[in-house]
Amino acid sequence: MDFNTIRSWYELEEITEQQEKMIHIYQEEIATLELENKELKEKVLLLSKKLEYYFDEDDDVGEED
Repeated sequence: MDFNTIRSWYELEEITEQQEKMIHIYQEEIATLELENKELKEKVLLLSKKLEYYFDEDDDVGEED
């Protein structure tokens, strides 16, 4: 190992700080995406129920003939 590749304590602190900031940013992004995912799942469920209702109505109309 060469002394030119050894980082100073200050450099290591800087790197650690940057990584901690990135972790915080990623955690916020994950929370946002989880919320968006929950909302999209609710929309899909609602649309599925509407489709089911619509197709059940069509089946009832066809049976009356």
